[in-house]
Amino acid sequence: WLRRTGRMFHRMSPLRWRRRWRNCRRTGSTRPAHSPTRSRVPGSAIQADQSLHQEPAYAASKGAVRIFTKVTASQHAKDKIRCNSVHPGPVDTDMLRSGGPGTVERVANISHMKRTAHPDEMIGPALLLVSDAGSYITGQLVTADGGYAVAR
Repeated sequence: WLRRTGRMFHRMSPLRWRRRWRNCRRTGSTRPAHSPTRSRVPGSAIQADQSLHQEPAYAASKGAVRIFTKVTASQHAKDKIRCNSVHPGPVDTDMLRSGGPGTVERVANISHMKRTAHPDEMIGPALLLVSDAGSYITGQLVTADGGYAVAR
């Protein structure tokens, strides 16, 4: 178990974190100077709040996004750069479907809404966070999971 987990951490962490860091750097440098605020919305998953003993590296990487969001928000608020993150619950994607027969239905039944999200349903929370409507929101972890986290 420990050996497999170590391999997963090694495989997941460097690429994902380099990509997140590069995206955050790009956010600060590519927005127009006249823009009142700049915004960054990294993604995570509700697994950051739950014990996924079968996938500790995955859960830890999602938990790291939560802390990264808060630290980035606190360090860059003075530069008028906001950072929030969206934490989706089960979304009907190839990754979820790769869990085998019955995975989508089993996961959907845990949610209070008794369904998985369509990928397009994650656009709304992200748009709120990057739009003027969310101009006073920073350092927040927005969960869009159909009640999945509270149902567990």
